[in-house]
Amino acid sequence: MSSSIQVTDDDAIVKLIERYSSWNRLKRAVAWLLKFKLWLQTKKTCQSKSLTVNDLNQAETTIIKHIQRQAYPEVIKVFNGSDHRQVKAKLKGLPSSLHGLSPIIDEQGVLRVGGRLENSSVRHQIILPRCHRVTDLIIQACHEDCGHLGESYVLSHLRQRYWVIKGKSAVRRVIGKCFLCKRMNSLPMTQMMGELPKERVKPDDPPFTSVGVDFFGPIYVRQRRSHVKRYGCIFTCLATRATHIEVVESLDTDSFINAYRRFANTRGNPSVVYSDNGTNLRAGEREIHKAIQEWNQDKINQTLSQKNVQWYFNPPKASHMGGVWERVIRSIRKIMRAILGSKVVTDEVLRTTMSEVQAILNSRPLTPLSNDVKDMEVLTPNHLLLLRSNANLPLGLHSEEHGYCRRRWKQVQHLANVFWQRWLKEYLPIMQVRQKWLRPQRNLQDGDLVLIADENTPRGKWPIGKVTKVNKGRDGLVRSACLSTSSGSMVTRPITKLCFLEHQEQ
Repeated sequence: MSSSIQVTDDDAIVKLIERYSSWNRLKRAVAWLLKFKLWLQTKKTCQSKSLTVNDLNQAETTIIKHIQRQAYPEVIKVFNGSDHRQVKAKLKGLPSSLHGLSPIIDEQGVLRVGGRLENSSVRHQIILPRCHRVTDLIIQACHEDCGHLGESYVLSHLRQRYWVIKGKSAVRRVIGKCFLCKRMNSLPMTQMMGELPKERVKPDDPPFTSVGVDFFGPIYVRQRRSHVKRYGCIFTCLATRATHIEVVESLDTDSFINAYRRFANTRGNPSVVYSDNGTNLRAGEREIHKAIQEWNQDKINQTLSQKNVQWYFNPPKASHMGGVWERVIRSIRKIMRAILGSKVVTDEVLRTTMSEVQAILNSRPLTPLSNDVKDMEVLTPNHLLLLRSNANLPLGLHSEEHGYCRRRWKQVQHLANVFWQRWLKEYLPIMQVRQKWLRPQRNLQDGDLVLIADENTPRGKWPIGKVTKVNKGRDGLVRSACLSTSSGSMVTRPITKLCFLEHQEQ
């Protein structure tokens, strides 16, 4: 017994409609088919070798009649062979959303709105179903003709000729899929604020065990009769928020390494360093690791225990991930405006000014101020660096056992213990609350198309990238991703610099 596959006319028309993504191209394709059908029937050569307006109108009528027969077969059946009084009576019993439109059918067999605007120039619009491929193509064409404007304007322009059932939701759905509108209007992505790294919440380590590094400037100084640039390199402790400032002459690798060595000689060699993804910092990290390896091979330093520095780079353009040192830079600029103003000073004055700025920053309170005189003095980074809040005021927290002990090391140990106890009780709890990005959002996935935001270029020129790899945190949320751009390059960006467009299957 042989089986046969029957292909209906509806299947062929559905495949034809699904083939085209533009209303104009669909009409032209159907117009050529109708022209070919006419040639098969008459065997006469068509005089015109191009499509006319009548051909396109006939193709549009054919397409719309087909989808109306699919969407409203019972309504079309009622109209066939009935007068208008019988139609109104029969339509009352049909489960249709056409009752308020008082539908009519024209001489071409197209279902139109009857309504109350018989005496108006805008009347008898063509009725279209809400969820249909052709309806979406017509709305898309109208949206493009309107210059990609909003929902209300597109709907009013559409109703000059067509009446889409539940048109507002249909227009909103089609506009929401418009790629150009996504590219021009999509907002940068966010994700729930992540957990603080252990380096920021781990007590009892010496100051500057875990630091963040960044540069600021330039600052102009007077050198004889010329003005030259100087920059500031800050090292901020992630736990105590203490700050160390070094003045450098340039932003190259050598200047950074020299600044790092001066810092390490003064404050001790850190174990963990966080920094932005600058080229000078990247090169400096390589040379520092290479130098430490050479130091370990030197016979002179055989008795010294060398610890490699673990370096973490934030993704490019992710300044919010370095909020600890970015906030310090803002405070430095504010203090320097108050001290220097617009003056151009010498190198010696600049170094002295930086030491003053460093002293002010290390005296800033870490905990909220209290109006109660019975409360203890507010906690500052100097309580651990200098064992007092500043150079003039003593800490005032000495126990009878160790506070006045003749052995200085016991007093120092006691004051350090007091700092960390207060740090745990007063400072650490206020870091618990998330200030923004409170809820988890959709994670980026491999294959997502995104817009790479760049503040220095117009939005219309932002490149489009495709996600090739996502970087998940310990909580399973994605906050940065690796992208391939149209130029073939690979970049890494945080999600705050990406605007989601759509997902493409691999």
